[in-house]
Amino acid sequence: MNKIKTMGIKYIVRALLLVLVMSCTDQGTENFQKSELPLSGDDWHLVSFDPGQGESMLAMDSGFPLDSAIAATVPGDIYWDLMRAGELPDIYIGMNAQKTYGLPIKEWWYRKSFIVGKDWSKKHVRLHFEGVDYATKVWLNGEYLGSHKGQFTPFEFDVTDRLKFDGEENTLTLVIESAPENVVNKLFQLPRGQWQRQYAQDEVTNTLDYWKSRTMTGWDWGTPLWTMGIWKDVKLIGSTGLFLDDLLIYPQIGAPYDKANVHTKINVNSEVFNGDEIVLEYKAECINANAPASSATQLLKPTKKNSKGVEFSFSISSPALWWPNGYGEQNLYSLTVTAKHKESGRILDRIKRNFGIREIQFLKNPQAHDYQKMMWFSHRPSGSGERDIPKDSTPEFLVQINGRPIFLHGGNWLPADLLYGRPGKEEYEHLIRMATLANYNVFRVWGGGIIEKQTFYDLCDRYGILVWQEMPNGGSIPLETDKILATANEQQREIMPQLINHPSIYRYGFGNELYMTRNNSKQVAQFEDICREMDPMRQVVGPSPVVEYQRHGPHWFNIPAEYDLYNTGYPLTAGPDNPVEWSEYGASGASSLQTLKRILPDTELWPLPYSDSIMQWHNSAGAYTQSDWLKPEIYLSLFGELPDLETEIKVSQFVQSEGLRYANQSHRRKKWHRSGCYMWTFNEPWPNVAHGSIVEYYGLPKMAYYYVGNSYGQIDVSAEYNNISLHPNDTLTLPVFVTSAMSDPIEGARLVTKIMDLDGKLYYEDSKNILIDANSSHRIDTLKFIVPEGANNNVLLVRLDLVDDRKSNLSSQTYTFGIKNSSVDNLAGKKHLLPMLNAPKTKISLSINYDERKKIGGSEMDLYRAKVKNTSNVPALFVRFKSPYKPQEVYFGDNCFVLLPGEEKMIDVLVSPDMKEKFRITDISLEAWNSN
Repeated sequence: MNKIKTMGIKYIVRALLLVLVMSCTDQGTENFQKSELPLSGDDWHLVSFDPGQGESMLAMDSGFPLDSAIAATVPGDIYWDLMRAGELPDIYIGMNAQKTYGLPIKEWWYRKSFIVGKDWSKKHVRLHFEGVDYATKVWLNGEYLGSHKGQFTPFEFDVTDRLKFDGEENTLTLVIESAPENVVNKLFQLPRGQWQRQYAQDEVTNTLDYWKSRTMTGWDWGTPLWTMGIWKDVKLIGSTGLFLDDLLIYPQIGAPYDKANVHTKINVNSEVFNGDEIVLEYKAECINANAPASSATQLLKPTKKNSKGVEFSFSISSPALWWPNGYGEQNLYSLTVTAKHKESGRILDRIKRNFGIREIQFLKNPQAHDYQKMMWFSHRPSGSGERDIPKDSTPEFLVQINGRPIFLHGGNWLPADLLYGRPGKEEYEHLIRMATLANYNVFRVWGGGIIEKQTFYDLCDRYGILVWQEMPNGGSIPLETDKILATANEQQREIMPQLINHPSIYRYGFGNELYMTRNNSKQVAQFEDICREMDPMRQVVGPSPVVEYQRHGPHWFNIPAEYDLYNTGYPLTAGPDNPVEWSEYGASGASSLQTLKRILPDTELWPLPYSDSIMQWHNSAGAYTQSDWLKPEIYLSLFGELPDLETEIKVSQFVQSEGLRYANQSHRRKKWHRSGCYMWTFNEPWPNVAHGSIVEYYGLPKMAYYYVGNSYGQIDVSAEYNNISLHPNDTLTLPVFVTSAMSDPIEGARLVTKIMDLDGKLYYEDSKNILIDANSSHRIDTLKFIVPEGANNNVLLVRLDLVDDRKSNLSSQTYTFGIKNSSVDNLAGKKHLLPMLNAPKTKISLSINYDERKKIGGSEMDLYRAKVKNTSNVPALFVRFKSPYKPQEVYFGDNCFVLLPGEEKMIDVLVSPDMKEKFRITDISLEAWNSN
């Protein structure tokens, strides 16, 4: 922060002219339009050759075989184009992905024809690529422009003297070079498993000089796939000979938050400019709030020596602040910089970027008495084992934004698709909107994945999802040769400008599970130094987990073992007993019936064939270990033999929901020593039979999605326990906690506790006044209940409701405890929850009415209110809305909830704007585990 202030003062002094004004009066500014010609679209052609054959056949010119080429889309991927052309079956279905194995050893040629108007003939023109995967050569009108390697870095060519104008056709051609044969051989080695994938990761590290996403190996939630294609946009940019780029914005603010200082850097590229003086006009305007604008001007005489990284500072009064989801509005600003010729006033170029104003600080986490031991891992030198946490350990991971401490609760983000070019704004917005509605305020962009498209970061800015961005380092220790260090340096410096302006980004990380530090890795030291040099306002960490502070695992929730693990921290996994951040943990659950039928069309699904090769191809088992991800042994021990596939999916998703809710609530109960939790995972890039994701590949939410959303609520009531299986006459002891993210205490609240069995028999009811402290977690009660003999062979539902002084519900949780006689010796195999599958039938009613238009992340949606009521005298178990609409068309504010007899609940139903004429209230219905 101080470094930014120092730079700003230095360059204010050095500026030749500084004039603060509140409006821009030059009429020419209003009429200027930047010359850009998008070349993305579905009018490209694609064809393959054997390696080297394309050039020898002049594919960059007259030898391109248009007759045999298929239609291609940019942004995209060759596999997506081949699927749409009918030349490749859907690789997400069955084992069709194996049909891709011969494709990476070919080279793939893209071609597009386009026309440039005569008005471009006097411009300086650049051909700009935002991202090509992985290695490419480019030609324009048969003339070679150059080559590029690396999936994540943009590149461009000066094509001023190579374009045809005034109606003549231009032809752009590029080749995606074939994959290294040694990598392909390792990548597609069968059978799949942990070591085969690890060997592939090592081969990638030892072969590629530049970054390419490590999802290519499939890990344990995808499939091996060497992606190829133009996965980001392509465009022509025309300028006057002077052009602006790499506008970086560093806003600073502090209490009392009435004035922001905005420091900027910009490249003024002037290679063909005549060296006259120019005026840079800066104008900042709030996009979505009524807040003052600010303008300033700077005089500059650009030369090759002084036009790179031109620095300037100005202020904004009474700014509208940016907040993470749940804490305030996501106010955004646009900064427009216009370059004008000083004498003539002619506009030379203009650039516009969005940013947000927020103060971010990283505070020391309070110490905890049980922060004592850690499971240490290190690859340099090799070693692992249990160690004491150093006495002088002072973690600074507590994030404070605009003066408010923020408990970070969210999840790991994987690429939205294994074909990175395929998802567009609609797919990204659906996923990020779902995260917002589930009360997420953070994503860890996992280090084996990708540097995302700008659409992703723009949407996180709009929806208030903080982003911990890791570099694409994972799976294998990166090399530290001079060559590899140089390419890493080059790539990171080109990637950072893609990230710096986004208020959502709060942290940079080196990668995933590499167990290195700057003390034993030149790579990590270089990464941290570049981050602090280019962006000193954000936190920088090595690969996660930083084992002294952060923790990974477990990724499954074994019942009952994992309750004690989250209660006590033991047994240890990678990291401390009481980490300040738990950055990977999870519970797995089966995918929906719709997904299973879609991806396993030729498989007899009942009884579920656990050892089926296609099931395992979609990671039901044998991905990294023998039993991930379905793990039927967990839910079968609770429910016993199951009657049908639908029931098996339900109980699998129940176990995932129970596990994730318990883990999340345990993390939040430990605030503020613990200040962040990131479950594994929010989404998945490939349709799995089962996985730890709470949103399936096709966009469907699992039951756990709603349990996670409730456990991340602004106010959450929770219970601590170590088992859900009990005997008659056992004493059920439940410490009850409330976690609040509210800035003010809540007086006059009441905790209402009920214990009821599946027959509707009420065993216990209590109500007591409580005080909910501001922004804290604290115990509010300890329930002690002796399990009666009459509850044997039944399930007890423990309902905790927090209501305010107006009887409005603040938080509600229902916990399930199965009761079995102690004469059965094997506690784990008693099938304690089997009665839930045979519970007495219930009746539920539904009425839905339109309420209003509501803004979510800046997008207006139609809000309906659904009243759901249990009209019977027995509980309704896990009531769920049924909808014929796509998940991105209709969103439910809650789902899979328990209704006690006579209870009614109001649920938000959000309908996307384009469904206004299609949505019908009568299309929505309800079902429950025990409904007719």
